[in-house]
Amino acid sequence: MLALWAVIPCVLSLTTELQAQAEKSSAVEVVESLYNEGRFRDAELTALRTLQEPSDLAAVDRGRIHRALGFTYVAMGENDKARSQFTEWLVIDPLAQLDSVYVSPKIITVFREAQTALKQMREPARDPAGLRTQLSATKRSMLFPGLGQLYTGKQTKGIAMFASEILLLGAFAYCQVQYSQARDDYFQERDPAQMSDRYSTYNNYNRARYATLALAAGVYFYSLYDALSNEPPKPVTSPLTLSIWPQPNRMVTLTLRY
Repeated sequence: MLALWAVIPCVLSLTTELQAQAEKSSAVEVVESLYNEGRFRDAELTALRTLQEPSDLAAVDRGRIHRALGFTYVAMGENDKARSQFTEWLVIDPLAQLDSVYVSPKIITVFREAQTALKQMREPARDPAGLRTQLSATKRSMLFPGLGQLYTGKQTKGIAMFASEILLLGAFAYCQVQYSQARDDYFQERDPAQMSDRYSTYNNYNRARYATLALAAGVYFYSLYDALSNEPPKPVTSPLTLSIWPQPNRMVTLTLRY
């Protein structure tokens, strides 16, 4: 008997909660019904009254009311209010969508404007100082690959690009010299037995110089792309220093400031 008396209050409480929830859901259905009947002003007043009442309205029901209000305001020609209601709906349900098969294009247009506005509100603002740093890094990368990365603190990437470009340009210069020499040797050769070998050497250096030049251009444009596309960190002002010790007691230091 005692157990029964303990259960009765719980059952009564649960019943009360279910009734309250049913009343709230019916309020949402009333708003949607008023909109479907074309009673837009009554739908607006009922929806606003429901939202303003101090209650634990479920999120899904609150979203439905904002959606219905958005539909209502579009029908009343008040697109600004409609966008505001659609935005509230999207805050509750970020994945909310409207089916263009069942919803008018006018409502779809306002809804998409609300999506765009909410997306822009959530995007972080670009830091003017960061943009200036990015621009400075791009200018340095235009001078020579890797300098922009070194400026923004990407030491490993910057040194790799800088060294790669020097090596590729050096290889191109070497191939260019060898190409010119092989070309002269080929045109000056009179022995038919040697002409094939001369031409092969000349052609190989010709291909090598184009390959090294293409790779150097690739490093150059990648350095520009990296400086433009990535948000740079705080710039580092330390210079690039290359030190060479030809003898134990002497030191030759090459310093490049950028």
